[in-house]
Amino acid sequence: MCTGLELALGAQVAGSLLGAGAAKQAGEANAAIEANNAQMARYQANDAQRRGAIDEQQLKQHIGQIIGSQRAAYAGAGLALDSGTPAEVAADTARIGALDVAQIRVNTANEVFGYRQRAQAFEYQSDLAKKSGTQAALGSLLGEAGQAYGTFSGGY
Repeated sequence: MCTGLELALGAQVAGSLLGAGAAKQAGEANAAIEANNAQMARYQANDAQRRGAIDEQQLKQHIGQIIGSQRAAYAGAGLALDSGTPAEVAADTARIGALDVAQIRVNTANEVFGYRQRAQAFEYQSDLAKKSGTQAALGSLLGEAGQAYGTFSGGY
């Protein structure tokens, strides 16, 4: 038959084990959430890369259409297209368009970089949550073990 002290000690140990398990599970759950956030940030980076490529391609097509319209207007006016103002206007339009394309590339690269940095931060948080859960579990077990020893040895 168990004495009251032994029952109390058993309850204390059982409570400690439950608390440690809960702490570990909480850490694992938080780690899973952060890992999912990291995956979402990677998806966003890939989407930003895809959208940037589409924007770049659409702008290039638009620039080509503008130059084509300019050339058609000059040709309709009977001007030579390979020299003078028509050639200069087409070259300027192409240069400005190239700058706009370069800006799209820079903006896309910055957006992708930001999402990749977020993914890394979430991965770090995931690792930290997992470790924190384990440490909380160990801390709970060690703290309760010390209390149990104190109770069992007659000290407080």
